[in-house]
Amino acid sequence: MDSVSVAGSFNGWNSRANPLADDDYDGLWEARLRVPPGRIEYKFVVNHKLWFTDWTAEDFVPDGFDGVNSVATVGDHPVTLGFTSVIASPPKPRGSGWREKTFTFRPATKPDSVKLACFFNPWTPVLVLMRDERGDGTYLASMRLPPGKWPIAFVVNGYTWNWDTLGQGENRGETTGRAP
Repeated sequence: MDSVSVAGSFNGWNSRANPLADDDYDGLWEARLRVPPGRIEYKFVVNHKLWFTDWTAEDFVPDGFDGVNSVATVGDHPVTLGFTSVIASPPKPRGSGWREKTFTFRPATKPDSVKLACFFNPWTPVLVLMRDERGDGTYLASMRLPPGKWPIAFVVNGYTWNWDTLGQGENRGETTGRAP
């Protein structure tokens, strides 16, 4: 991946207007942008040609191309949007049943980074950066999930995958709502 940018209703869907950077090499591409207050639609653009929905967004709307745009509401406080991974064939948020789920992970030692990996398909996970906002060693991340059972893992320092978080010898699954 050579470049990542964010395009949306706030910049005329210009895929080159707002580039993101991964200056600290943590896998999270980010930038600070001035965006007028209100509801915005957006997508991430990789290498100026591959467009991806942010599946951690607060809401989604049809994009007119049989997909969806991510939605964020910008107010007087900063909104964090960051691109960590892409997904080959994500579920489409149709109808109701999507649920906000907060995940917690407490590693044995202090890591440089922790990401939540959720698999909507067997090939490519959606990765969400987890944060220790309270400074107590407990990492948190929230994600909107469609109905169904989704395998998850916690990725420590970019390479250690913690699958067996429940001590059951299998992938931890997260069930939300009713499966379609």
